Amino acid sequence: MTKAELMARLEEVAEAEFGGHFTVMKFTTNWRVCFGIPQMNYNDVPVNERLEMCVGKTFEEAAMAAIETRREAMCVTWVKANRREKEMSAEIDGRSEEEIAADEAELLRFYEQQQPPS
Repeated sequence: MTKAELMARLEEVAEAEFGGHFTVMKFTTNWRVCFGIPQMNYNDVPVNERLEMCVGKTFEEAAMAAIETRREAMCVTWVKANRREKEMSAEIDGRSEEEIAADEAELLRFYEQQQPPS
């Protein structure tokens, strides 16, 4: 398939199955494609790896993976939490690690509620 054909197919699948939403991102080292609208991830570990965008070295590779898996992503990629950075933030803000963790959990619940129903 050509790039134009892949883009048209992404649009068709998005219209038929995802309320018209799909996302394509180009980075220095790869491409990422998913259906839906990706959001930030605030967990230390993935809740569900299917929520990560499809990745490929080329647009074609990432787009084909998204079309095959019908991946609806919550995040671009999973971010590993840095414990020392959290501790430093707590010291600066005067908040305990428990308070920071509670804030992060509340924010995650908010983002999960924003996800469209499957």
